[in-house]
Amino acid sequence: MGEAKHPFLLTTLWLARVYIRLGETDKAEEILRKLEEISKPLYLLGEHYDLLNSTFTGNFPQVFVHAQVIQALNELRQAKS
Repeated sequence: MGEAKHPFLLTTLWLARVYIRLGETDKAEEILRKLEEISKPLYLLGEHYDLLNSTFTGNFPQVFVHAQVIQALNELRQAKS
């Protein structure tokens, strides 16, 4: 299938969740902040993100990415309480 041209946001969120489980919540929060920033003004995320053109590629909006955002936020809240 070859190399991916653009970052796959689902795995980006998996990385954030790994950081949460490792206790590195600052790194997870930074990932979540960056995703929030690129999702504006609609606060929707796509499957991939084209860094050069600042646009989403692939399926948009992508429900699996949004589900992982919710999961990461829940895990972050639990880790901080």
